[in-house]
Amino acid sequence: MVAVRDGVVIRAPKQQAATLQINTRNEHIRFRYMHMNPATLDADGILNGRSVGEGDKIGVVSNYLNHPNGTSRHLHFDVQVFTRDGWLWVNPYTTLVSAYERLIHGRGHEIGPDSTSSPAMARATPASEDTLRYDTQEGSDN
Repeated sequence: MVAVRDGVVIRAPKQQAATLQINTRNEHIRFRYMHMNPATLDADGILNGRSVGEGDKIGVVSNYLNHPNGTSRHLHFDVQVFTRDGWLWVNPYTTLVSAYERLIHGRGHEIGPDSTSSPAMARATPASEDTLRYDTQEGSDN
């Protein structure tokens, strides 16, 4: 997993979740990543107060949920924004759409049965061969 934005990590040792907080004059938002391997997060120094930049690695998709092999391999990702009423949960889908639009350098458009034009296609090439490898034992030895 990579940081969706520049921010500061909120996470204590041994926790399987990491929160990325953005707290600027104009924006207060939290992104939470869950079900990651705590030992890997600890070893990588993903702990309270660490500053990360957009795109920096912050974790590895795992199957961890308080015990080894606790869930299927997936990421639980959620978003909170700060309002005058406190922190509110928001749907992260728009964040995903925005990321894809940045990737294709343009606006996306809805695809459906009434669509008459072909959708824009974006292709991303991994930066290195390492991005194609994964550890089949991730989360199984904690």
